[in-house]
Amino acid sequence: MPAEHNTEQDYRVAYIVCGSFLIAYALITLAVANDAIHRSDLEQVITLDQVSGK
Repeated sequence: MPAEHNTEQDYRVAYIVCGSFLIAYALITLAVANDAIHRSDLEQVITLDQVSGK
C-alpha cells in the first residue's frame, strides 16, 4: 500500500509542476502577443513625443 501512495503523490506533484509550466507559458505568450498588438501604438506615441520636443 505505501508504494501506491508514493505513486499517487508523485503523479500529483508532476501534475502540479506541469500545470504551473503551462500557466506560465500561457501568460508569457499572452504578454508577447499583447506587446506585438500594441507595438505600433507605442511607436506612434514615441514619434509624437519626439516631434513635440519632449
